[in-house]
Amino acid sequence: MLNSFVPLILAKIQLENEIIVFYRMLAAFVILGIYLFLKKEKIVQPTKEAILLLLSGLLVAAYWSFLLLSVKEGNVSVALVGMATTSLWISFIEPAFFKIKTKPFQSLIGINAIIAVYVIFQSDFEYSRGLLFGIIGSFFSASLTIISSQLSKRHKTMVVTFYQMAGGWIGMTFFLLIYSNFIHKGEFVMVPSWQDVGLILGLAFVFSIYAYSIFIEIVKTISAFTVSLVSNLTPVYGIVFALIFTEDGKTMNNGFIAGTMMLLFSVFSYPILLYYLNKFQKQRERESREA
Repeated sequence: MLNSFVPLILAKIQLENEIIVFYRMLAAFVILGIYLFLKKEKIVQPTKEAILLLLSGLLVAAYWSFLLLSVKEGNVSVALVGMATTSLWISFIEPAFFKIKTKPFQSLIGINAIIAVYVIFQSDFEYSRGLLFGIIGSFFSASLTIISSQLSKRHKTMVVTFYQMAGGWIGMTFFLLIYSNFIHKGEFVMVPSWQDVGLILGLAFVFSIYAYSIFIEIVKTISAFTVSLVSNLTPVYGIVFALIFTEDGKTMNNGFIAGTMMLLFSVFSYPILLYYLNKFQKQRERESREA
C-alpha cells in the first residue's frame, strides 16, 4: 500500500525525470553504504555476483524512470493503471526464465489485457503516452521482481538493495552524460529546491530503502507472481487517493474507465483461475492414486 503514494509524491517534484531518479538512487546508495559499514556487513562480493547485482540495478532505474514518465506524461491514476499490469508480465516472463509450461488461460487473460489497452488507446484518451510508459515500466518491474527473487536467496537483503541502488545510480550517471550532451536541448536544472530535497530524501528513506528492502525480504520465500498479485491492490488504493487529492477524475473518459475495468479483470481473475486449476489437478491426482 505504501507504493500507492509514490506517484503522488513524484508529481510534486519539479526536477527533470532523469534527475529525480539519479538523486533518489544516489541518496539510497550512500545511506545504505554508511549503514552497512557501521553494521560491519560484508559488502564485497565475488566479481560475477557483484556484476549481476549491479546490472539488476539497471532494471530498478528503468522501472522508476518509466514510472516517472508515466506520471509526467499522464497523471497519477494513469501511472497506477500501468503498474497494475506487472503480474500479467510476470505470468509470461516467469515461464521463460524457469522453463515452466504456460497455462492455456494465461493466453486468454493476456489477450483480454491487450484488448483493454486497445480500448483505452482508441477512446481519444488524453494521456495515452502516459499509460504506455506505465505499461513499459511494469515490464521492467516484472523482470526485476523475478531476478530479485533469485538474488535474495543468495545474499542478504540490504546487500542486494545496496548493489541495486549503486548499479542504478551508475547507469543513470552514464545515461545523463550521454543524454545531456547529445540528445537533450537546453540545460538540466541539477540543483533541487529544498522541497525537492525533502521529497527525494523521503523517497530514498521510506521507499528506496525501507519498502524496497521489505520487498526483497518477501521474495525470498514467496513467488514473484504472488508478490505482484498482492501489489496489484496498489493501483486500487492509489487511484482512490488520486481521485481524492488530485483532479484526475476530470480526465477519465468512458473509454479509459471501460479499458481499466477490463485490465483489472485480467489482473484479478488470474489467481482465481489458477487456484481452481491447481485444486482440480490435485483432485485428479488424488483420485488416480486411490484408483
